[in-house]
Amino acid sequence: GDGVLGFLAGAAFRMGAEGKDEFGEGFAPERAYGELLGHSLYFYSRDAGKPVKFTAPSFALKDIRKIPRYGNLKTSLNGCQLWWLEWGGRLDTVHDTEDIKWELWKVAYGVWDYFKNSGRFPEAENLTLEWIGMIPGKRESRRFEGAVMLTQQDMIGQRRHEDAVSHGGWAIDLHPADGVFSDLPSCTQWHAKGVYQIPYRAMFSRNIRNLMLAGRIVSVSHVAFGSTRVMGTCSTGGQAVALASVLCRKYGVLPADIAQPRYMKELQRELIKAGQYIPGVALEDPADLAQHAQITASSEYVLERLKEGGAPLRLETARAMALPVAAGRMPAVTFTVDAAKATTLEVELRGSSKLGNFTPDVALVKRTFDLPLGKGQAVKADFGTVIAEAQYVFVCLGKNPAVSVETSEDRVTGVISLAHSRTQEPPEGSGIETFEIWNPSRRPGGRNHAITVEPGLAGFGARSVTNGFTRPWRRSNAWVARADDERPRLTLKWAQAQTISKILLFFDADYDHPMESVLMGHPEREMPFCVSGYRVLDGAGQVLHEVKDNHQPRNEVRLQKAVTTDTLVVEVVKTHGAPAAVFEVRCYA
Repeated sequence: GDGVLGFLAGAAFRMGAEGKDEFGEGFAPERAYGELLGHSLYFYSRDAGKPVKFTAPSFALKDIRKIPRYGNLKTSLNGCQLWWLEWGGRLDTVHDTEDIKWELWKVAYGVWDYFKNSGRFPEAENLTLEWIGMIPGKRESRRFEGAVMLTQQDMIGQRRHEDAVSHGGWAIDLHPADGVFSDLPSCTQWHAKGVYQIPYRAMFSRNIRNLMLAGRIVSVSHVAFGSTRVMGTCSTGGQAVALASVLCRKYGVLPADIAQPRYMKELQRELIKAGQYIPGVALEDPADLAQHAQITASSEYVLERLKEGGAPLRLETARAMALPVAAGRMPAVTFTVDAAKATTLEVELRGSSKLGNFTPDVALVKRTFDLPLGKGQAVKADFGTVIAEAQYVFVCLGKNPAVSVETSEDRVTGVISLAHSRTQEPPEGSGIETFEIWNPSRRPGGRNHAITVEPGLAGFGARSVTNGFTRPWRRSNAWVARADDERPRLTLKWAQAQTISKILLFFDADYDHPMESVLMGHPEREMPFCVSGYRVLDGAGQVLHEVKDNHQPRNEVRLQKAVTTDTLVVEVVKTHGAPAAVFEVRCYA
């Protein structure tokens, strides 16, 4: 079901109770293998502060040239960065794990011997082998057939599913079957233009009535597996299956029954309430009392200016500001630039071919500006166009190394800068799209551009906290207070007193900059957008709940005693640096 890319990746297969692969040929399920993703085994080193000798075990790989990419080996790499020390794709990755482990040990100890004893790495003199894994990390092994099988086309086309319960966004990440011994690239990664939905029907067996599937084993093709197999995506599938199993017990039904609309709506609702993101699906909860409240705020942010203050950034690649705009005339956006010589600068307004994506693949309007030599030049891009629907648009500055753009230290929920990374150019007929890939730059280097917006963007209002979305999607979907608001607070007021025992709050933990602790590291201990301290008060000003050191996006407040009040106030006491922002407020009896 994956088209040409499936053949490019090797002979794909899927495991089912009948023991048939995707081409209809039978095989023994207990010995199913083909060209698969292999296993990896990590190791870590440590600087001992003094010379350390290493004598390789007898089984260690002696000829490092058997690893075609041995020239990529560096002593600074260890653990996750050596994921490409992979093997086993041509074996039975279920039953041959012990054989695969010994081969990976052979490789790992051989690599360390190369570092320590080849004479090519003087910096390795004080390094010692701190730890080496005992159990290989699996990629591809068993998969099962569900009521549907997710394929490459589902991901690339971002197909909609009525029973969507989770999402994925990792590239279709395929590796050569020979792993570390292959002379092919260690991986090929093909991206969709946005995140995709994963349906519940891929999470229960098509013919074993009480069997549910989560993690790596969900019902996907070999090529689609290249994306769904990663831990973040697996965790959201586990969340979906866990809640589905609760509903099975609650109603006395089987897993397949939960796919029916009457159960699916409840499953989706409870998943979103628990923090799950389902692309394009808003939380609709009739039990939420906040839906009936009048919601006001002490202030509402309007994006009029991101002031100068960051280091100028040379346009060695194209860069952009992603801005949430309402339907209507596009505001004018002004940048401040320095020109090292007389030159021109192209400024382009772009959109996404699918609303809700953050891929600027649709050119709307382009302007060219003549720049003389000099600093501090204002470039005002007034595109004179109308935006048909509320969406994110991208004001792009073309690549020109002779030009630098002023940056800002200001950070605001729902506003982000992007940089052109590369253009994806897949093999012809592969079913993968050709398009430009733009990414947010990692902090601390990743800053917004210093801009002024005329008229200002006012898409950060208080009513956003009940629109059903807890992250930017077509809009910022967040209430943001003005930066000079000394007591940022939301006030919910009802026509009649309500009895409230539970409150759900959702803050901005900045999903664009994940806090990797092993592979990448992170320059910050806290996400600057996240609310760190807040209070919940009733109409009389009585404090019902207080938190002083929050780092989590989702906060479930269970009051010790239900309160009856016609007014509820959420007061932001402190953030981790950015203006106060709240994605969601929900209240329950």
